[in-house]
Amino acid sequence: ENMLNSDDRLMRELAQRKLYEVAIRRNLKTLEGWVEKYREGAGHPPPSLEELLKAGNIASPPPDPLGGRYFLGPDGTPYNTSLLDGDKDRRVASLRRQIDAYREKHGAWPQSLEDLISDGLLRGLPEHPYPGESWRYSPEIGEVQ
Repeated sequence: ENMLNSDDRLMRELAQRKLYEVAIRRNLKTLEGWVEKYREGAGHPPPSLEELLKAGNIASPPPDPLGGRYFLGPDGTPYNTSLLDGDKDRRVASLRRQIDAYREKHGAWPQSLEDLISDGLLRGLPEHPYPGESWRYSPEIGEVQ
């Protein structure tokens, strides 16, 4: 919170972003509690966030100060798109650096992301932060999403 009073605008923005992320994580803990209560009563996780909210007579999930949305994974785990998008962006940036290093070394884009592992640039592919999703890679242009 002291960083919010910094003379450095970037530092203030970073501090505000981190405080928002803390609030989102707090909201996720609240949602986890609601999911557990639902699971105890129904014997299974809620099929959707909407069902969870209906069961608890709650009109809406806690607010996301960054504008993202909350959702439940297939196992009932609550997630938030603001946090997941940030994780995804960091992982994509890391993969892009390794793809570029491969191209510089071999003069061509890798044919698959697994080539980064076999070439020793990665120990393993980072897990996609969104449940049930995997990385999409285009070897024609060296682009990963």
